[in-house]
Amino acid sequence: MSDLYLVEILLDRISMLRFADSQGVDLYRDEDAGYATHAWLLAAFGPGAPKPFRIYDRPGSRLRILGYSSVPADDLRGYLREFSPPLAAGVCQPDWIATKAVPGFPKDRVLRFETLCCPVVRKSRSGIEKDAFLAAVDRLEPGRTIRRDEAYAAWFRGLAEAAAEILAVELAGFRLVRMLRRSPDGTQRKAVHLRRPVARLTGRLRVRDAETFRKLLVSGVGRHTAFGYGMLLLAPP
Repeated sequence: MSDLYLVEILLDRISMLRFADSQGVDLYRDEDAGYATHAWLLAAFGPGAPKPFRIYDRPGSRLRILGYSSVPADDLRGYLREFSPPLAAGVCQPDWIATKAVPGFPKDRVLRFETLCCPVVRKSRSGIEKDAFLAAVDRLEPGRTIRRDEAYAAWFRGLAEAAAEILAVELAGFRLVRMLRRSPDGTQRKAVHLRRPVARLTGRLRVRDAETFRKLLVSGVGRHTAFGYGMLLLAPP
């Protein structure tokens, strides 16, 4: 079983704005800050960059990131000091990085979970993403209805069922978010602004298989996991 660490990182806001500007990212327009944070994590930590991760932004405090990585704190600090570009290194002090080993959760262990995720599905032919709720509506027979929370619960179960039995899942929050992504455009990468659903799901699960469940933690739930979505946070039942 491979090593897995829960990473906690604090960021200086002003320095993060400078770094984002150097990447051609306007944090005031990139509503979810996912692209800028993704770029900074790669610059700061290279192959050990946490993924999936979640951003916590509270006014008056430093930005905070939680994520999963295969690399412990000492190695992350070492990469930050030795290899990260100056603007990236200035965003975070080495002692603002902490990790702890994630234990293996055995079969039948019951846990509470929370995830901030992007509940979309991709059309098989076009590859275009669609809100999982709207996709579920499209599949309904005439006269039938479905609620958004029901559609998102079914979407989540479909992604997680191989790793865990989902005992309960609730939609604790929902909003539409403006996201920045870049796509190939000749020799350049063209900025693309998307609007996607973001849901906060909470509930309880029972682990089916320890290794498969760990793989779910590593991969995250759904799409856009490299940009701040799909991280499973766990707690006692």
